[in-house]
Amino acid sequence: MPGRKAAQQTEERITGEPSAEAVSQALEKILGSQQFHNAESQKAFLRYVVNESLAGRGDQLKEYAIGVEVFQRKESYDPRYDNTVRLKAQKLRWSLARYYETEGKDDQVSITFRPRCYQPLFSWRPPEILEEPESAPFDTPASRDVIPISSEERTESSVAPKDAPLTGSSQRVWRKPWILWPLAGVVLLGSVAIGNLAGSKHWPVHAERKINSIAVLPLRTLGGESEFLSSGLTADLTDSLARLPGMGVIAPSSASIYKGRAVDVREVGERLNVRAVLDGSIQQVGNRVRVNLLISDTSNGLPLWSATYDQEVQDIFQTQTDISDTVTNAVRLRLAEASPPQLENPAAIPSGPGAGEAHARIGEAFAIDFQWAKAEPEFRKALELSPTRVTVRRTYATFLQKVGRLEDAEKQIRLDPYSPSAVTVSNLAKNLYFRRQYGEAIAEFHKAIRIYQPVIPSIHADLGVAYVMNGMGQKGIEEIEFAHRVLASMPSYSGQLGYAYATQGRTEDAKKILAELSRRSDQGDSLSTAIAQVYIGLGNKDQAFEWLHKAIMQRDGNLFLKVDPIYDPLRGDARFVNLLRSINLTEVRHERL
Repeated sequence: MPGRKAAQQTEERITGEPSAEAVSQALEKILGSQQFHNAESQKAFLRYVVNESLAGRGDQLKEYAIGVEVFQRKESYDPRYDNTVRLKAQKLRWSLARYYETEGKDDQVSITFRPRCYQPLFSWRPPEILEEPESAPFDTPASRDVIPISSEERTESSVAPKDAPLTGSSQRVWRKPWILWPLAGVVLLGSVAIGNLAGSKHWPVHAERKINSIAVLPLRTLGGESEFLSSGLTADLTDSLARLPGMGVIAPSSASIYKGRAVDVREVGERLNVRAVLDGSIQQVGNRVRVNLLISDTSNGLPLWSATYDQEVQDIFQTQTDISDTVTNAVRLRLAEASPPQLENPAAIPSGPGAGEAHARIGEAFAIDFQWAKAEPEFRKALELSPTRVTVRRTYATFLQKVGRLEDAEKQIRLDPYSPSAVTVSNLAKNLYFRRQYGEAIAEFHKAIRIYQPVIPSIHADLGVAYVMNGMGQKGIEEIEFAHRVLASMPSYSGQLGYAYATQGRTEDAKKILAELSRRSDQGDSLSTAIAQVYIGLGNKDQAFEWLHKAIMQRDGNLFLKVDPIYDPLRGDARFVNLLRSINLTEVRHERL
């Protein structure tokens, strides 16, 4: 009976998840849609994970099983070296998002995936979406498309937008606030693959205007293969920020109207009634990705925070989560002024397998802000809780290098659970480079290249700089040029190459690189450190200091001012001492472990 079925669905929507029958019907509708027409591998993937979940085996949905059962990989299949499942999962998430924006916009049941998880999430779609009249104007209550948040998770300081309500990922997720913390446990690939993160020096948050609502605009793609990563990262950023207590995040369907458009953030703020906007761009070329992010105050259009993330992608899910976690921690520390930062409240950190990496992530957030004294206890706690986690060791080793504690950094590198690997050996080589032991560093870099035959451009670039410092300029240029060619459309190693050209007398080549870096900097790329390095090579100290000041303002995560030999020509200048003081390095306690 139609009436009885409708009543049953109404009761289900009140009491929890949709029934297995409702999910199965939703699945068949998706598989028969135009969005999935001829997408046989995506349909097989979705059917498999949904049916396994309905059969009660959702917790067994691992990458290996999916590779073998869905994509006919052999039993010898190793997900560490074959990323087929991860790439297919990313495409599937993107296709589902497109489906619910178009053909499935009126569906009652939603099938989605949490970040870095292959078990699907089944939920009822909010009544506000289903009852929205097609002709409803943008600013009417009927046009609200929010995923509801339970009232106990909203604070008095939350701001209700005029025409675009706030979102979380679902009611079931919002009833589990601890679910944020496993997101802090992403595995990074040490200094070879850790992204370079940058943020502005100050957040001009006014006491009378607390920032407690934000719109995450779809990230702009700059060519390459970035569309899938753009969609996934935008979703992850929205989801992670929505979990911050007291922070309202505009529903993706409202923010999506700005996709691909140049926007005035003040107009966005007025239309969506939010106090901040997160905007940015993404470019992926091969296995290299560069993401530029900017958070702006909608009251005046001024930037509040910026970051550049530049790394080699080994796992798309990990890359997305790494970026979204870093942004969320920065917002938690600096943006949400409605209450004291929870990062400084030990009770806010959960216990469990992810606790160690959560503390390491907090330590990173403090380190990005040059709050070394606050970062140190977090790393120590992370080591205490997770002594065998590779992420914890590597991020702590990087921290120790930045504050000049190279002996302690070497100890952490040698204790790396994956040692010896290309990453750990190259990290050791870089530590030797920081100690001015260039011959030994060169030998270790070559050892790292032999361990891992596929090209890791950053190892070749670092090897090149070590050659230059060791008086072997031509060999150094060849190595850096090789790394630069691998990532021709990205300026990842342009600063090092420009420096090498300048020190070897190739002034015109150095100036050409400087012009290109300046052009890209004017377009919004955070390249201040690279520009400063070229000016150092050219002997222009005044410009070098000016750009290093900008790098500090941008919170460039690749700034090793205290130890990198590339800055040696500046060390006798009083301005360099002031630079170090400005990032609190002279006040760091050199306590041994």
